[in-house]
Amino acid sequence: MDGKLEVMIKIGITQIRNSTDVEKNFISIMNSLKLFEQTDTDLILFPECSLSGFSAKMKDCTMDLLSDYLVEIESWSRKHNKYVILPTALVDEKIYNTGFIFGGIETERFYKTGLTESEKKFFSIPEQPTKKVFRIKDHNVAILICFEAEMEAFSFFNKGEADLILWPGYWGWEKDDKWEDLKKDGDSNLIFQNMKKWEIPLLQSNFAYNDLAEHRDAGPHGLSMFVNKDNSLFSQAEIDKESCYQITIETQQIKNCKRLGDL
Repeated sequence: MDGKLEVMIKIGITQIRNSTDVEKNFISIMNSLKLFEQTDTDLILFPECSLSGFSAKMKDCTMDLLSDYLVEIESWSRKHNKYVILPTALVDEKIYNTGFIFGGIETERFYKTGLTESEKKFFSIPEQPTKKVFRIKDHNVAILICFEAEMEAFSFFNKGEADLILWPGYWGWEKDDKWEDLKKDGDSNLIFQNMKKWEIPLLQSNFAYNDLAEHRDAGPHGLSMFVNKDNSLFSQAEIDKESCYQITIETQQIKNCKRLGDL
């Protein structure tokens, strides 16, 4: 790190619905971005597979299908001088759980490489090593996708390598879940335990809810968590709400959380 930890960064966090319809997802993404247009937000984060949706229809999400949407989102990023971190499934011979970082000199890609056993049945990982830490606005930003945050703390970056963690997820928080060692069902909260080792802020962008008629209640229910470096919960999003938030971080501390509005 370059000794610039006191630099302020303002991060937009979105909660959109998880839909099987890419066009609906794109509309939710663009409606979210509009909320940030007149703000001083530096970077906007969307949930895991936000453009493709997280469903069996991911296997149809080729570059031909997604390219026009990606071009428009990248154009918005450059026009408004704001970074956009956009996760999506993408078929490129194999199916990858990946995403794009728009806003830098060049567009960058990130990948989910820590796959659960069920995910290994349909996702692949690149043969070559991929980056998990990116330099954005004078900060070293680690991107951990969903259950990667539960794996051994330094599986994807080394201690001291990142200033903050962005956590796009398809995550099943319940309304009365708390940020503590044990979950409501008594299982260990492994992310909570990892935060004791990471000692840097963690910002989650989670889906608001499933818009999947066949299992409407089977997926996440919002409740994105915003956690400070001392492992205290600074704030969280509202459950089941398509909403956007702006988080201010300075000197590796969350200083403010502002709700910008609902979609």
